Amino acid sequence: MKPFSRFLFLLAACVCALSGAAWADPPGRVGRISHIGGTVFLFNEHYDAQQAAELNWPVTTGDTLTTAAGARAEVRIGSTAIRLDGDSQLEVGALDDQQLRLRLLRGTVAVRVRDIGQARQFTLTTTQGSVALNEAGTYRFEAEGRVEAGEVAHDDLAAATAAVPGVLADWGVDGIAAVGHRVVH
Repeated sequence: MKPFSRFLFLLAACVCALSGAAWADPPGRVGRISHIGGTVFLFNEHYDAQQAAELNWPVTTGDTLTTAAGARAEVRIGSTAIRLDGDSQLEVGALDDQQLRLRLLRGTVAVRVRDIGQARQFTLTTTQGSVALNEAGTYRFEAEGRVEAGEVAHDDLAAATAAVPGVLADWGVDGIAAVGHRVVH
């Protein structure tokens, strides 16, 4: 009977240890899918495969949103709106009370930040580097390393660079440089 009682003791210890994780505090800040147009998928470590995203689903650290060609999606985090264009993939690297860190894997994302405090918590990364926002405003980012809108700071630059509304700017290993004007209808 002694081996059996050891087994029960170990089983009870495992159950107690695992139940503590279940009672952990939920994140204090989450987003929600506020708009879906077309085919949109959500993936996180809790799913075995991508799931078709649904309206009002929560979005938090570790989630990846993918839009099919021609599809659109919007995520709201407080007063911040993040809009994915078609054929885009966006990973939420960190979302909590101190930061919003996104990684644009492909495609285009438009971000509207209304609060300067939230703007200063925002970082977007692509293969070309990371960009932090210095002010509230509306921004448009492309995975290839382009930004359109207000004042941003590149991770390799000491000073901020203003990307004027309607002016398209590239960022990469050499910093941020204006490349032309975009007509916005």
